[in-house]
Amino acid sequence: MGLLVITVFGSLVVGAGAALVWFAVRGRREGLSGGVVRGVTAGVGILGLAAYVCTLLLSVPFLFPAGLTIPYELVVGYSEFRFVAPLVVGVVLVAVLALPWSKRRTAGVAELSRRGVFSFSQGRWFIAPLMILGLIILLTIPAGLASRPDEVTGRYTAYVIELGGENSVGSGIYGWFYSVPALVALVSLLAITVGVLAAIARPRLGTDPSEESRTRRLRSRNVVAATTAALSLHLAVIFQSLAGTASLRGSFSSSIGTYSVWTPFAALEAALSIGSYVAAALGVGLWTAVALSALPTRRIVPAPAYA
Repeated sequence: MGLLVITVFGSLVVGAGAALVWFAVRGRREGLSGGVVRGVTAGVGILGLAAYVCTLLLSVPFLFPAGLTIPYELVVGYSEFRFVAPLVVGVVLVAVLALPWSKRRTAGVAELSRRGVFSFSQGRWFIAPLMILGLIILLTIPAGLASRPDEVTGRYTAYVIELGGENSVGSGIYGWFYSVPALVALVSLLAITVGVLAAIARPRLGTDPSEESRTRRLRSRNVVAATTAALSLHLAVIFQSLAGTASLRGSFSSSIGTYSVWTPFAALEAALSIGSYVAAALGVGLWTAVALSALPTRRIVPAPAYA
């Protein structure tokens, strides 16, 4: 049981712990200003973590304390929507990060250059989400093409290895039934991300452009972090599912002996399992970092020297 608990909750501990270490080393150098912005940011980070914890508990309902019964319908419902859930959570929480809306100001500074969607972002922030997005697509399309309609439900969730004659072995796979809704949610998440970045960047700067630019840069960074967290947790579920499919084994007897078969990507089972763990830890770490960015920090302000 102890090993099972470590396996299930290890990514949560590792991801949150890594975020805390990062915050202690570098994160306290700068923090968000404004009570509303900090409150919204903290709430988004905490809700992102809470949603992930709920998915963990629903995936292993037998780990709940004795006497606490989880409705069977809830467990089944999570099983049906486990792939799209991280993306839906991401869509909602990234949209919330647009708050508070900046009001139109009559007074401000003269601006010589037009601000765009990515004016307060840095190119290196987008490396990780683009790599994760590429992995998602790289895994989704082959898995969908390999899926077959389930004999009972007719859904494209089955993976079958023909053994010859009427013999075959099969397992579930991340097929089109799951991946098409997830791709729709993924496109929605990317569109919301661009929209929120635009909502943060375009209003006119106030009377303190340096401080407001700093705040907008941190808010934009949190938007990218939240999007990356949602993509990472979605990728973790895909890795986990494909690792289960890769573990499929079968055997059959013939007149000349017994033959064993396995999936063409059976050798990737360990790598897929490790990838799921790493992706989940990254997602948890990013949600934690978003929440920690709302903590007030001590900023060092240079004081004038007097002779």
